[in-house]
Amino acid sequence: MSLFVQCSDFEVGNLRIANNNISSDSLQDVIDRVEVWFLQDLLGATLYRQFIADFDGTVFSEQRFTDIFAPFAVDEDCYLIRSEGIKQMLMLMIYFEYVRYQPFTNSETGNNTAVNENSTPASGIASGLYLRYNEAIATYQAIQWFIKENVTIYPDYNGQAKEKTSWV
Repeated sequence: MSLFVQCSDFEVGNLRIANNNISSDSLQDVIDRVEVWFLQDLLGATLYRQFIADFDGTVFSEQRFTDIFAPFAVDEDCYLIRSEGIKQMLMLMIYFEYVRYQPFTNSETGNNTAVNENSTPASGIASGLYLRYNEAIATYQAIQWFIKENVTIYPDYNGQAKEKTSWV
């Protein structure tokens, strides 16, 4: 079960996901998987375990984890390094992972798309999927920058780099 993101987080706003009683189960599966994998990539396995162990379900006991969980903005050599916070980053990545497969169903005849009489499915570009992914990666990179700038506070950091994407 996820610690930070819930299905209800996708009921309103620009990350709203159309759901029914069947799709909400698959959304929870994506939340559970992406939350763990993305945080492990962000922090590395050891720091991830420490991060999760420090969370009591509401707050962190160590300030170093609160610092990277909460949104922040830092001026650095004529650049603004901005993090929207770990929860928002996770929501953006979960939205990306879930919605990019939403138009497809798996059946006995393989992967299919629904035939629409009055509409056509939007492309990943038109739907803003890449924008959401890149927003998540911008926060991901900002958090990793912060950790690297404070390496003595995060000695067990071993995160994996991720880059923004483009359709070009």
